[in-house]
Amino acid sequence: MQDFGFLLINKPVGLTSFQIVKKIRAITNIKKIGHTGTLDPFASGLLPICVGKATRLAQFLLSDKKEYRVKAKFGMQTDTGDITGKTVQEKEFKPIEETEFLEKIPQILNIKEQIPPKYSAININGKRAYELARNNVEFSIPTRNIKIFSFELSTLNLPFFEYVTTVSKGTYIRTLSEQIASLFGEIAVTTELLRSKIGALVIQNSVEISELTRENWRSFLVPVEQVLTNFPTITLNSEKSQDFIFGKRFYYEFTNQEFVNIVSENTDYLGLAEIKEKIIHPRIVLGRYVLRVSK
Repeated sequence: MQDFGFLLINKPVGLTSFQIVKKIRAITNIKKIGHTGTLDPFASGLLPICVGKATRLAQFLLSDKKEYRVKAKFGMQTDTGDITGKTVQEKEFKPIEETEFLEKIPQILNIKEQIPPKYSAININGKRAYELARNNVEFSIPTRNIKIFSFELSTLNLPFFEYVTTVSKGTYIRTLSEQIASLFGEIAVTTELLRSKIGALVIQNSVEISELTRENWRSFLVPVEQVLTNFPTITLNSEKSQDFIFGKRFYYEFTNQEFVNIVSENTDYLGLAEIKEKIIHPRIVLGRYVLRVSK
């Protein structure tokens, strides 16, 4: 059995993403462990963990759309944008009807830019933004382009509002809650945040960190091709599998594809390839394959 792939963890509130990584290193006894997209300590939900050589594929999950379930509160603003931060402003807010909120959804979907919060992990001249903010260092963060793919108001129970949204890579939900409030001329803070989906991965298929043990963790390991479902999967015979492992190019009757999952006939995951003009070009080689020669 291959000791690389993905663990889909349901991160609880209170733990950092790095603490989850540290716990999984201890459980698996594998040093090469990484996560795909940080969740703040106050947030919970789906946190895919790359195990072993699968860490080389984290970039492909980081670029996927993400779905969040959010609870926010009107009339309050903090320095972090979430409920754990220091309150910088509180004020009375005008009553908002559900019909009025629903009328704003086209404007929410049209939000195309954000200035990320200063308490974030963005790199500013070699330093994390949150480190500079904690040390009261003055700095600015450039505006970034984002996309809101979907937005649904779940509940409006003032001062709270709850919503479900699907967003592009790099979108800060804390900032989005503030942007939504600003459409009403109000302020808001995110009080609860759960990530429910990344690409085709859903929280329903995740596992609690408390359920993992040194004896059972492999049974929860999701094969790479079941995670990178955006790419077609090609199964190679033993000879072609060996060629792929050695980085050789070879003919294969298949249409052009930027990335293709490559597995061997015994279902071992070997890596990613590009196909151009019916030629397979190995791009990321992960697996190993021993060609058995009959005597």
